[in-house]
Amino acid sequence: MHDISVIILVGGKNTRLKNINNKNLSIPKSLQKINSKYLIFYVIENFLDSNFRNFILSIGNYKSVFNNFFNNVKKINGRKVNIFFNQSKYLKSIKDNNKNINILLFYTGIKTNKAERVLKIINKMHLKEFGVSYGDGVGNVNINQLYKNHISNNFIASSAAIKAKSQYGHFIYKDNIGRKKIKDEMVIDFVEKPLLDLLVNIGYFFFKKEALWYFKKYYKSDLEMGIIKKIANQKKLMVYKHKKFWKSVDTQKDVGELSKLLKNDKK
Repeated sequence: MHDISVIILVGGKNTRLKNINNKNLSIPKSLQKINSKYLIFYVIENFLDSNFRNFILSIGNYKSVFNNFFNNVKKINGRKVNIFFNQSKYLKSIKDNNKNINILLFYTGIKTNKAERVLKIINKMHLKEFGVSYGDGVGNVNINQLYKNHISNNFIASSAAIKAKSQYGHFIYKDNIGRKKIKDEMVIDFVEKPLLDLLVNIGYFFFKKEALWYFKKYYKSDLEMGIIKKIANQKKLMVYKHKKFWKSVDTQKDVGELSKLLKNDKK
């Protein structure tokens, strides 16, 4: 059992998850239902399957909605859940030798970027090592292996990535070299939604205490283009290649697609 805390970023503005009439949703994205289960439960269960039990939900928008929802949560995946709105009680509970799930709801403001939200939690909770994840991705990522790789190497941060498919059709072409009157390029083939060459970030991060300096110095540039980019530039970031299922939820279309993909889910 891993005792470190995993910060889950939830409570965004849901800018891309509006309905067709462009009306604001009354519930946050992570509390959308995918079939009969809430999206946030899929996220948490992926970590539970990898022996993590301590979670800090970084709340921005929808504070009262989250508080009311989790105030009624007693179990996740058949396991007892302790819900906390107080940091000291949460810290005391994670030190106890039990198998309960501990979830702390931590309000980090509605005008803060992701790095600022994480930094607020780091400072208040005096965290040294921790995980960070998005609250809108579902997959069968082997987070346990990612974490084992993280603690056994000299990198100060680790993340998971996949080879994703493009959302578009791509032209394959060659230059019209020597044909001065033709400025465009000649297409020789067309491929529908090919695999992209570059690995895609899917939002599973672990940080060692050496990474705290980067949060304090670059938080204004946000998590990805500030903290992660700077650590990568210093060659201190490791990537774990996930080769199986993963999908994020950004739009109502994604909700429908994920519901179809998980329609046989029995959890």
